[in-house]
Amino acid sequence: MPMKCQIVTQERLVFEGEIDSIIVRNERGEMCILPGHEPLISVLTIDALRLRHDGEEELYAIGGGIIKVDGDSVVILANTAEAAYEIDTVRAEEARKRSLAAIERIEGMRTRQVKDISEEADRIQRERDAHNAARRRALVRLAVARKADGNAASVENERRV
Repeated sequence: MPMKCQIVTQERLVFEGEIDSIIVRNERGEMCILPGHEPLISVLTIDALRLRHDGEEELYAIGGGIIKVDGDSVVILANTAEAAYEIDTVRAEEARKRSLAAIERIEGMRTRQVKDISEEADRIQRERDAHNAARRRALVRLAVARKADGNAASVENERRV
């Protein structure tokens, strides 16, 4: 006994018909929905979706969404959805290349930021070391001067800090 199925996006009805099974992926993994499946609502991940009906399998690219199974009815509200025959592979390849270039650019920015942060941390440490050295020189000078005057104790306490 087939199930009724709809795949819907905000723009259009992508598929409507009777199916024997549907295979989708959520965050936990792949699910196969057959007639009589328990009621279910689940978030779908970006992945392929497979429909079987009349002994044939159809593939769809789903850009995430929600699946609702109720009795012998399946409704998929997809962010995006395309049947395999609708996909412009040249356009899809260009999108893949653009997204890869953007990821590499962002990774490069992150690497530069980490390097900049590391360089800034080094600069701050050098500055701190210079100030500590100046403080130590001042303490030594004060200790020498006060020791000569017989009052070395106050500077010795600060040297320990």
